[in-house]
Amino acid sequence: MPKNIIETRRLAKTYLLNGREVVVLKGVDVSLTAGESVAVVGPSGAGKSTLLYLLGLLEKPTGGSLYIDDRDAGVLTDRERSLIRLTRIGFIFQFHHLLPEFTALENVMLPGLMLGRSQSDCSKEAALLLSQVNISDRFNHKPGELSGGEQQRVAFARALMNSPDFILADEPTGNLDRNASRVLEEMMWKLCREQETSLLIVTHNHSLAQKADRCLELIDGVLNTVNV
Repeated sequence: MPKNIIETRRLAKTYLLNGREVVVLKGVDVSLTAGESVAVVGPSGAGKSTLLYLLGLLEKPTGGSLYIDDRDAGVLTDRERSLIRLTRIGFIFQFHHLLPEFTALENVMLPGLMLGRSQSDCSKEAALLLSQVNISDRFNHKPGELSGGEQQRVAFARALMNSPDFILADEPTGNLDRNASRVLEEMMWKLCREQETSLLIVTHNHSLAQKADRCLELIDGVLNTVNV
């Protein structure tokens, strides 16, 4: 049986808003094995992004447990959490979050440079990744000079820079037109499968969710398996 690289047990999250408790997640159990793709669908406000932030160690749960390779994330120091995010997790957000003053190549290089890799090594790897997402002729363009679809492909290349074990994608095609969405989707599935990188996507897009190995639905803080 494949080993889980990430797993939650009764994961819960509650926020305090204007003195009132807002329960977002109510004991979520989810796992991701090596090379697997999982889609999480659900209405706006259901807690999909919150779940992603917890899985990506960007936030801490108020209940339950999160394990990465059977290691309890609750005992990790802030430094250890940061290192895991940098070395093992790739992020793709609905908004690309590229740095506007840097070129496409420089944006993709950043995770590698933050890890202490040489500039030469990072440049070669970033150029290869940009070629794989068909941005090879726009290495030196800044984000403002790229289309929305091109910017999101650069963000995807950046997510792959440090060869992560899994990628967390939050509505990755949410701001793109139909053609740009289709191009990005095809690239995500192709490259993740070729590199055996696990992929967890939260999305409203049921046609995108259908392409995942498993689909889960999050409603009222509860996660269930569905057929889409």
